[in-house]
Amino acid sequence: MNYNSTGYLERCLRSLSKLELAPQEILVYDNSSSPRDRARLIELTKEDYGFTCIFGDKNLGFGAGVNRAIMSARSGWDYVWVLNPDMIVAPSSLGLLSDAMTSQESDIASPLILDCNDKIWFAGGDVDTKRGRATHVGIGEAFKSPGGDVIESTFITGAAPLVSRRAWKRLGGFREDLFLYWEDADLSLRAMQAGYRMIVVPEAKSWHHQGGSSEGGVGPTYIYYVQRNRIVLFREYGPVYGLLFGRGGFETFKLATLPFRSGKKDLWQKVVASLRGMVDGIRVTL
Repeated sequence: MNYNSTGYLERCLRSLSKLELAPQEILVYDNSSSPRDRARLIELTKEDYGFTCIFGDKNLGFGAGVNRAIMSARSGWDYVWVLNPDMIVAPSSLGLLSDAMTSQESDIASPLILDCNDKIWFAGGDVDTKRGRATHVGIGEAFKSPGGDVIESTFITGAAPLVSRRAWKRLGGFREDLFLYWEDADLSLRAMQAGYRMIVVPEAKSWHHQGGSSEGGVGPTYIYYVQRNRIVLFREYGPVYGLLFGRGGFETFKLATLPFRSGKKDLWQKVVASLRGMVDGIRVTL
């Protein structure tokens, strides 16, 4: 688990303590949080949540933080469950995920993820390398009781993936040079290329408070890294002009207008972040 916000983290830990299938080990990686949050995290270690905290001396970003946490595992694990700190999981979710992975011969699985209004946030998706986008199937739709069949997916979000040991080791974990966002798309693409089967288990439910572990949603940091890393990632699958003017042009336009669609707060900071992200993304690919 990567760590950022103690309020959300405490709720996440509380839900983990109620799992019917208990994990062998719970690891929290503190990505150089504020002194106040770090002090609260130390307090949480004294409570009955049963987790180990690894304190980083600088912010390594999401992917690197997760990788360091897993490297610190003492148990002989067969599966690793990566959770954003703003996730809440249902008691039966881990057991259902692991059972489905065994019966379906899958190496990467995600629970059905709902938002705080019980609407679908993730129920499978796809990564389109030509358009430079990752899609969530059914996002924003009303949740209906799921059936028992698993959902095949070519994209698994990084919010709550359960990954087999062999897949994690072969893929080398998350890519670390992206710092924040698009690591899950990269991992999904590499998993597909390696022949791993990815599924969503509808009966395994969880809830995601999107943006709760960063700056509350769509802020300058989000816009910068989403813009930059989209170009950095998908440039590896085609020319950069295709992302800017070709089939990926519409997605580029959507991201360029995101600052104006995300509210007036910090508007110009978000505009600058978007432009910087695009420029830096192109620069990295040269």
